[in-house]
Amino acid sequence: MNKDKPVILLVDDEPDVIVGTGRALIETGYRIIEARNGFEGLRALKLADNRVDLILTDIRMPGMNGIEFIQAQRASGPLIPVIFYTGGVFYRDEVDHISHLPRSIFMYKPFDIDALHHDIQALINLSQAAV
Repeated sequence: MNKDKPVILLVDDEPDVIVGTGRALIETGYRIIEARNGFEGLRALKLADNRVDLILTDIRMPGMNGIEFIQAQRASGPLIPVIFYTGGVFYRDEVDHISHLPRSIFMYKPFDIDALHHDIQALINLSQAAV
């Protein structure tokens, strides 16, 4: 993990979310790696040599959705904390999948950047305390 600025992998298929959320997180003091879907997220993690402190991912994306992405990441990599989010209706099967994943939480977008920052810090601190 990066000790200077936490590194966040931001995974979303909507360019406006990537730009807006990414900019807000950079201004809050994070380094951002961007991916447009779960497949790109897995590639980004590999290129980053798994030096990512937290994953922030949309649930619904074409190709590989956020839940499938995290399941694939955790099957072959370290337990990176994750914040799932959606701007739409949150379905019961998604709740069931997420509720069984350790070090993960759910948020609705649009984000309150202060609440997002608080949740990011809480998950990163929890993860560091568990090491």
